[in-house]
Amino acid sequence: GNMSEFSDDLKGYFGKPIGKGLVVLFGIGVLYLVLAMIFSFWPFSLMAGVIKKATSPDNIIQSYEYFYDSYHSILAMQENVNVMKEYLVSSDATEPLKSQRSIELSGLMMNLNRCIEEYNAESRKINHNMWKADDLPYRISLEDLQGR
Repeated sequence: GNMSEFSDDLKGYFGKPIGKGLVVLFGIGVLYLVLAMIFSFWPFSLMAGVIKKATSPDNIIQSYEYFYDSYHSILAMQENVNVMKEYLVSSDATEPLKSQRSIELSGLMMNLNRCIEEYNAESRKINHNMWKADDLPYRISLEDLQGR
């Protein structure tokens, strides 16, 4: 059948010097990669550097600074939203002011949503199991914020 012809071809191919040369080259390539992983030279030295950087305490603190700042500005925005919503339902508010406030409110809400999305996009870059800031949410949702 066809299979035996194919294996004969293979034998013939690997019997030729070029076939042996390819096998040796392939072997050297694999060996290099294995050694590179163990002793972390290029290209693994690049990766090792990145991993070290991502897990170094300074870098972890710095990346969380972003989350702390971001989270606090999100909370502040949510407070403003609450104040505006209260104003909109209060009896003292005049109609022109109410319409002005509701425009401001929708702008604020858009901004708030954008900040929440950015926060969540950044936190997704960190594996949830690696999340180090226990006092910060890994994900923020508008529902959670408004339920506070």
